[in-house]
Amino acid sequence: MSFLIKNYFKSIIFIFIFGFLYADCNTSGHEDFCISEESFNEDRIVSFYVSSFDFNTGESNIDFFRYRIVRDYDQIDPPTLKNLLLDYTISIYSPSMGFHSQTDIFKGTLKIIGVDRDVIVHNSDFSIYTDAISGFRVIPQIDSYPSQSVMDNMLSTIMQTGKLPDGNYSFKVDLYKENDTRIIDSIERSIEVYSPIFLELVTPGGSLADTTETKIFSTYPVFQWVTDYCPDCNYGIRVCEFSPEQHSSLSEALDDVSSIPLSQSDDFYEIGNINSFQYPTSGVIDLQPGKYYAWQIQRVYQSSIGAENSLSNIYLFKVESPGVGNGGALEMIITLIGENKYNELFGRDGELKGYKISGGSIWVNGEEIPANQLNQIASQIQQGLLKVKEVEVE
Repeated sequence: MSFLIKNYFKSIIFIFIFGFLYADCNTSGHEDFCISEESFNEDRIVSFYVSSFDFNTGESNIDFFRYRIVRDYDQIDPPTLKNLLLDYTISIYSPSMGFHSQTDIFKGTLKIIGVDRDVIVHNSDFSIYTDAISGFRVIPQIDSYPSQSVMDNMLSTIMQTGKLPDGNYSFKVDLYKENDTRIIDSIERSIEVYSPIFLELVTPGGSLADTTETKIFSTYPVFQWVTDYCPDCNYGIRVCEFSPEQHSSLSEALDDVSSIPLSQSDDFYEIGNINSFQYPTSGVIDLQPGKYYAWQIQRVYQSSIGAENSLSNIYLFKVESPGVGNGGALEMIITLIGENKYNELFGRDGELKGYKISGGSIWVNGEEIPANQLNQIASQIQQGLLKVKEVEVE
């Protein structure tokens, strides 16, 4: 294996390692130097692309972090010139690359010559090509690295997708004085890399071909979707009226006037990192009974080349008019008790054959309530928020 290839992959891996916690640095008069984290990239980057890095030099246009080797200026006798060693270890847990437990894959050292003041170390300085840091001469070396077969497999996996594979990546730095085995100070950081792929709508609605099965009875439905692991993703929703006379597809409807977001200059209404959202009672265009609506979810996350987004499939639902006679009310009863139970009670041989619903109120669990509340109950059952345990006929 050539030295260039070894560093090629080390540059890919190292440049992704950055932390989100501040490491306190206090010499306390016991040591001449310590190491701290001066700054870090606060953007929660989810996906990392290899195109963000120069493999020949290990450099990147992304400022991930800066460490500071701090000199103790309060000592009565100031430290003389010192050669300092930064020993670093890169470890990986990534089943897709064949690492099924946290495994050290790279170890290296940066020797900084003649240090007598603070030294700032940038993420791109951890490279075999680094020869100077903060004006100090540097001698780099790699102490250990994977075998040829392991290296080839890692490179192949990375280059197939153009991204760093999912997993946990850890980077540890130990600070030494030359010819002294004692660790003066150390910093260890780890990050979790994941590439979200799955995003699927659940309720309300379905495909354009299933409009008879996608009725709801509430103008304030609860929208639900499922997605893979992504704690740093944010979601947005778009709901638009679908008119069979005006729109040839659901996509065309979503390009039309939106009910939410209300501002027509916004593509999606931001709702944060959640997978369930109830239609608001204000700040939107109200949903109207008897009309069809298309909806879609957008997922947004940060990558090493900027913000990325992905879209869910599109669902269609109809807000059913409740009615007071046989139509809407009986259809809601089917939703409440299920088609089999409905046929058993209201069918040809059923106890309630020929019965109709009339009047302005109904009885639920022994309490009289307005009939229009049946809409809300039916909608909650459709969405899985309520469940009918038992039906009795008196």
